[in-house]
Amino acid sequence: MLYRALDNLNIGVRRYEVFNSVRLKEKARILLESREVIAPVNSPPLEILPAWGTRLEILAQAGVLTLADVLLFSGVPAGVEAATWANWRTEAEDALTIKCINCRR
Repeated sequence: MLYRALDNLNIGVRRYEVFNSVRLKEKARILLESREVIAPVNSPPLEILPAWGTRLEILAQAGVLTLADVLLFSGVPAGVEAATWANWRTEAEDALTIKCINCRR
């Protein structure tokens, strides 16, 4: 599952960045979520995102249906070149990360 850091975390995740929950132990995840330091990411389906419409057919075959799925998918989907997949993952992460103009990064 993807989470968004609502504050800087000492696991190398900065405020508003998106990260995979496997980076946290279950107890830490529960504690951080209860203290509202992290929050689950609500990810839009690819079918409503214009730039992803042409990619959807290929990605749906691999079970990738949301921007979160793009980041959580391990490996490279069939029919997609590794470099292209890396670019798509970067696009997905950028789309899900809140841009903070007042934060010190």
